[in-house]
Amino acid sequence: MIDKLAGAFANGIVALAAVHSGMVGAAKAGGVSAHQLMVFKSFMFYAPVILIVIAALIYFFKVSLTEDRHKKIVAELEKKLRAKKDEEEKTAEN
Repeated sequence: MIDKLAGAFANGIVALAAVHSGMVGAAKAGGVSAHQLMVFKSFMFYAPVILIVIAALIYFFKVSLTEDRHKKIVAELEKKLRAKKDEEEKTAEN
C-alpha cells in the first residue's frame, strides 16, 4: 500500500513539474524550449535538494538521542517484550 501511495505522489510531482514548465497537451521532445527544459530540470533537482536540506536541519535541531534516553527506550522495549512473552505463555498454558 505504501508503494502505491509513494508512486502516486511521485507521478503527481512529475506531472506538476511538467505542467509548470509548459509541457502540456501534445508537447514533443523537439518542441520543448531550452527555458522549459531548464525549468523542468530545476524543479526535479533543486526542489528535492531543498526539501532534503530542510529535513536534515529539522532532524539535526529537533531530534536528540542521548545515551541516557537510549537506555530508557531500550528498557521500556525490553519490559514490553517480557510482558508480551508472559502473556503468550499464560495463553499457551490455558
